[in-house]
Amino acid sequence: MNRLYTILFVFLSFSATGQHEANVWVFDRNLIIDFNGTQFQSYNTQVLMDQVGASASICDSQSGQLLFFTNGRDVWNRTHRFMQNGRGLRGGKYASQAVFVIPRPGDPNKYYIFTTKSMDDPYPEGQAGVYYSMVDMQLDNGLGGIIPEYKNVPLLANASDKLTAIPQENNLGYWLITHEGDTDRFVVFSITSSGIGSPTHYSFGLMYDYHKSRGWLQASPNGQMIACAVSSDGIETNPMELYDFDTSTGAITNRRVLGNFAELTGVSFSPDNSKLYFTDANQNDASIGMLYQVDLSRGSDEETIASTLIRIYALHDPLPDMPTIQYDTIGWGVLQLAPDGRLYMKAIVPYSELENGTLVTKRKIYYLDKPNLAGLDCEPRGRDFDARFSGTSGWAFPNYPAFYFNNLEPVNNDEGNDHCTQFNTKVYPNPTDGLATIQFDNSCDTHYSIRLYGMTTQLLRDVVMSGHFYTLDLRDVSAGLYILQIKPEHGASVVIHKIIKR
Repeated sequence: MNRLYTILFVFLSFSATGQHEANVWVFDRNLIIDFNGTQFQSYNTQVLMDQVGASASICDSQSGQLLFFTNGRDVWNRTHRFMQNGRGLRGGKYASQAVFVIPRPGDPNKYYIFTTKSMDDPYPEGQAGVYYSMVDMQLDNGLGGIIPEYKNVPLLANASDKLTAIPQENNLGYWLITHEGDTDRFVVFSITSSGIGSPTHYSFGLMYDYHKSRGWLQASPNGQMIACAVSSDGIETNPMELYDFDTSTGAITNRRVLGNFAELTGVSFSPDNSKLYFTDANQNDASIGMLYQVDLSRGSDEETIASTLIRIYALHDPLPDMPTIQYDTIGWGVLQLAPDGRLYMKAIVPYSELENGTLVTKRKIYYLDKPNLAGLDCEPRGRDFDARFSGTSGWAFPNYPAFYFNNLEPVNNDEGNDHCTQFNTKVYPNPTDGLATIQFDNSCDTHYSIRLYGMTTQLLRDVVMSGHFYTLDLRDVSAGLYILQIKPEHGASVVIHKIIKR
């Protein structure tokens, strides 16, 4: 029984509650996007992070409240003040994926901060490489602090900009994935409650110089694939790579090249793992960004996947929500899935329009409303972005692990459209020996989608029901922890329950 609770405890640290860790994005110089509540919000922090590459921010898994954020060099707590012992980390200012945060397996109060800095990144000064530091949220009266003996611990001496992680098959840890600089080797570390294991190396493709190291490395939300954008100097072309990943062993296999492009930057899978998106600067005009999609549901071999390539969007293409008169885009590059089930692009467009006879400058941010759908059915759009810019903009969002967003569907978080915000559910008995009742307390909806996931994110149930009660039959599944995802037909946010089968 003690082992069962240990397994559940570790599993809950990342799988069961992965709907809220990414609710507040702090990025660029001083920008915030907040996905808590029913409306998309963007505003500014008084902190000047001054980051060109990726930042990282992490929220409480239950409430979505911001815990801390970092540019890879300094760490700020939820009060937007420097965290105790939080200055002087070694992430690169210009590194694509400069910093990455995951909970420490088995301890909900501790977090790993991984940083990377390539040899060619001039700031901060000091030795390049991948390092880790550990945050203990019990320090400084609950505001958190970096444990002194776990600050800037070297992990890999020769680093590129790439840094991501995937949950292990047994959900007791993660695989940290990076790539060496000046070699052709991916490097994979096992991270469990026992600590960080020795690296395993996988050699594929090209030798990574400074330019090749810059594009993003991202996993599919289900952890079964990784995609690698191999960037260039804008003159030569380099490949967009797709690999298979084994969550039980950490092995990287089956390299496929989906085409060669001039300046690959961002990469992301769709929440349902069926599509892959990536961004590129046009080979003939580096000021025009391109967004591409390939359809992974059509086949798994290189030729079939590459044949589905379609250009979804080019910067300044007309969109239904975008103004016709625009100015230079602020940033272009990184793609990031969000808790609302959409895919956002780091492309923010200033424009002007008349309001009561006064010319007012406004901003829109690009996103895909339905990233699970093929072709233009994914609906590229723009939405209001209220945060203001000071100085030069960066080109990245926070660097989040993709498993936070596995199988999310878009929810309505546009102002004034979410008419069904009061949504309460109860699940009982929990734990259950076989049958559990789901009770819906919601006066404005009677149709719900119910999905049940196993510990390896396998979809076990997918039903649509009507009424206010539903009996969930678990008699045919093994004892253990399962994740219940419930969504009403009209607009309210997805609700997640943890349910235990005895």
